[in-house]
Amino acid sequence: MRILFGTLLAACLCALPVSADAAPGARQKAARAGCMCNEDSFAATPCARRGARRMGPRERRARAEIQRRIDQTIAADKAEDVEAAVRFNTADFTAKTVGGRTLTRQQVKEHIQRNHNFIISVSDRTRVIIDCLVLEGDNATVYINQHFVRTVPIGADRKPRELVTNVTHREDWVRTRRGWMRSFIEELESGPFFLDGKRMNPNRPFDPEAPPYDPRDPNPRKPLADALYATAAGQGIEQALRQYRELKGSKEYYVTEVELNALGYRLLREKKVAEAVEIFKLNAEAYPHSSNVHDSLGEAYAAAGLKALAVSSYQRSLELNPQNTNAVEMLKKLREN
Repeated sequence: MRILFGTLLAACLCALPVSADAAPGARQKAARAGCMCNEDSFAATPCARRGARRMGPRERRARAEIQRRIDQTIAADKAEDVEAAVRFNTADFTAKTVGGRTLTRQQVKEHIQRNHNFIISVSDRTRVIIDCLVLEGDNATVYINQHFVRTVPIGADRKPRELVTNVTHREDWVRTRRGWMRSFIEELESGPFFLDGKRMNPNRPFDPEAPPYDPRDPNPRKPLADALYATAAGQGIEQALRQYRELKGSKEYYVTEVELNALGYRLLREKKVAEAVEIFKLNAEAYPHSSNVHDSLGEAYAAAGLKALAVSSYQRSLELNPQNTNAVEMLKKLREN
């Protein structure tokens, strides 16, 4: 069974406003004092290039109204009111993620609803700081520094954990008869993120078992799953299995349930079903008490046409986690066919 690791789009955030007439430097200082985030975000905005000039009356009014609308959106999001959470987005609103994906207004609504179903709670430590506002007539460009703290069921065991992410983004707002409306969000940069206080590698899945990430470490431990994938592709799965047993205790690599499971699904996506089965078997051997591992192994067996083994794996998954509805559904399908 695949585990949800997705981050949350900037469209549904919580914010703690900073004084509307504060100087840009003061706003950035507040952001740094309040969270461990993208500390140089202000330096990348037009406001840094124009110096510490205080905002004029029109800029202050625009910023105050936009901040109020952000606050109202946040209140709607906390109340899990999807319609209210997007009411200040224009009909042609779009959002662009750090990875370059563009989402429509409807897709953002669907994303918010999925997040509401996923998040257990949002911490009061969550905040959105406006680093910079540039006003040109009826258009405003706002640069945001977001620090998002929430409790989510994450990892193979689905245990509630505190997830902290940081991202900077640019928003385009337009003044209309209905007041300021947001037409575009672009996520600019992902900052450090933490799982239960441990800094994680932003280029890997959210993995509670992974070692702490230190971007200054010139020789960090590497995920063995990556090496296994390369070996399986070049020398075959049997050599990859030997490599696993040779290196699983190495100080150069680390092995986790999440990484091995992700490798198995990577192979499944590439239609390398036999190889995927072997990786999932390896994971079940390493983590015999994980319901999720046996569920994934059952999926691989089913893809390989090994019905009896698939049923056995799903049954074991259900024994370990009676709440696994996916195993219940898959057993029903397998027994009907």
